[in-house]
Amino acid sequence: MVAAAILAVGVLGVLAMIDAANATTGKNKLREGATNLAREVIENVDALPYSAIDPSTLVATLQSKPQLANAGGGASWVVVRRGVSYTVTATVCNIDDPRDGAGTHDASFCSGGTAAGTTDGQPVDYKRVTVTTNSGNSAITQVRQSTLMFPSGNTTVASVTNMVGSPASPITSSANTSVSFTLTTDRAPTGGVEWFIDDNPKGTASGSGTSWSFTWPISSLPDGTYVVSARAYNSSGAYGAPYQLSYTLNRNVPLAPTGFNAGWNPADSSVDAEWLGNTEGDILGYHVWRQQTSPTTGSIEAVNCGTAAAPVYLVQTTSCTDATPLGQPAALVTPGAATTAAANNSTSLTLNKPVGVAAGDVMVAAIGASGIPIGTWPSGWNFVSAWYSPTATLLGAVFYKVATASEPASYTFTSMTSQAATGGIQAYSNVDTSNPFDGIQFGAGISGNAVSPSLTTTQAYDRVIQAAVFGGSGTNSWVPTVPGGSTLRLRANSNANVTVLADSAQAVPGATGTFTTVPNGTDTGWVAHTIALRPASQFKVNYWVTAVDRDPSGNLRDSVASTALNAYAPNNAPSPPTWATTPLTKLANGSTQLAWNLSPGDPDSGDSVAFYRIYRDGQRYDTTGTGTDTTYVDSNPGGTTHSYVIRAVDTHEAESSATSTVTG
Repeated sequence: MVAAAILAVGVLGVLAMIDAANATTGKNKLREGATNLAREVIENVDALPYSAIDPSTLVATLQSKPQLANAGGGASWVVVRRGVSYTVTATVCNIDDPRDGAGTHDASFCSGGTAAGTTDGQPVDYKRVTVTTNSGNSAITQVRQSTLMFPSGNTTVASVTNMVGSPASPITSSANTSVSFTLTTDRAPTGGVEWFIDDNPKGTASGSGTSWSFTWPISSLPDGTYVVSARAYNSSGAYGAPYQLSYTLNRNVPLAPTGFNAGWNPADSSVDAEWLGNTEGDILGYHVWRQQTSPTTGSIEAVNCGTAAAPVYLVQTTSCTDATPLGQPAALVTPGAATTAAANNSTSLTLNKPVGVAAGDVMVAAIGASGIPIGTWPSGWNFVSAWYSPTATLLGAVFYKVATASEPASYTFTSMTSQAATGGIQAYSNVDTSNPFDGIQFGAGISGNAVSPSLTTTQAYDRVIQAAVFGGSGTNSWVPTVPGGSTLRLRANSNANVTVLADSAQAVPGATGTFTTVPNGTDTGWVAHTIALRPASQFKVNYWVTAVDRDPSGNLRDSVASTALNAYAPNNAPSPPTWATTPLTKLANGSTQLAWNLSPGDPDSGDSVAFYRIYRDGQRYDTTGTGTDTTYVDSNPGGTTHSYVIRAVDTHEAESSATSTVTG
């Protein structure tokens, strides 16, 4: 038994040794795979040009190579080798070589390197790329390798070792129209020295030996940050290493943004705004503003371009949707009080003045009479419309009066013969007293429902009145049903007729549609009117945008305002564009070009097509710059087929209907 126990312990020990050996072998294989992958990534880095060693694009550049594509599909970079998934990272940091002095350092410089200084105007001498590969997030299987990348430049050619500009950056006065630069080279270049702005060649410096100079004109340049550089070259045209300075121009208030459009979107009760971006390079963003100007004037308010929960007032894009727009009113003409009266077998009908009528209010009188349609109306009242049905011996008439400061207590309408009469007066405020009616229509019938005809309004926020008179017996107890969506304002009953007046609001110009008033009895005839009252003033909220930079003290500074637009102006969509003869062309570089004909225009006076909106695969994709553009290039089709439509957009953000769909 003792021998068996000793044997069992020995066997278990051997098995444990085998398991440990297998685990170690597995880890060694994982580490070997991680090492090989890290070396492969480093070799691909070494094959890249120095300009491609950019922290923001290096990983994407490496992943574009088929053998290093991201197999994980997520944020982490995963490469599979022999069935094993390795997580890969690649980072870049800058190195300042102390041999030419030390310069200003930021977070992009490698830690533990040369201390920062002030003598090197171009402290980035070379870069270090570090690649880490790992399997299972274990330190045992993690491998890190690095490589140094050196800038291009022929070391056998003279190099610029120092460059100084006068005045120094930043330049904050518009009195400075140029900057003078003096350069020093490490030896006399056999060719000369060329200078560049943002890597674009601008001219050659003057001088000789190791001393050179050039002048950079800045008076016509927009504000912003520019990279000024210089490179010496030899007689064969080979360049030495460049020397760079970053120069900031901050002399002026930003220019006013252009191409501003704004409009109320009835689909979701929002106000959308868009504009063209400024050309200055120091723009931080844009402020959008609004102010109600009618019927009352409000204060200037900053527009929240974010959400109610997360406000955004300095927007980085060139569009904004107002998170808290002012509610669009249903109507601006406001109903006041009404008064009614009825007479049986009388030659007159007296109506009291409605309570609360003030000077400038418009009083509308609806009169119904069963008898001879000849009579007179009170002094100061104006005839609007009337219709007499001989078959039903029924008169329906409408009058109006603009109230003065001293109105009588009542008004009497007379007829030549005694008859049954009904009527009422409804008061309205905020009516255009010089031109009260935006449309008048009437209709009549011998029985059944009264149908007030449709009319087409031309103004926003009209108050649409439906006045109907029914003739018949027992009308003194009738309660007709007014049209759906309308509000009953008055009803008057006599023994032979009943008069009702209802109204409704219409915010958007256009056809009102017909209105049906239903009697609750058998009528012998009816007369109906549709009348639109025009508001004295429109609802106006102006929107505009300003560009924002920082002044020399570092404070936010707004530009002059863009053009201001009333976002709530009555608006009809522009006419749609049509495709050109060849609507879609595949370009040699893989891009897709669209071509169309200009929209015929916009139906609203003073409005026009501001730009065209491109939809790709049923989604908003992009816009053109102006309303005169007739081509657009989709530079990122992704090697696949897409469907496109184009819509014209006016200055109040109304979209036309779409073109037909093209695919390619």
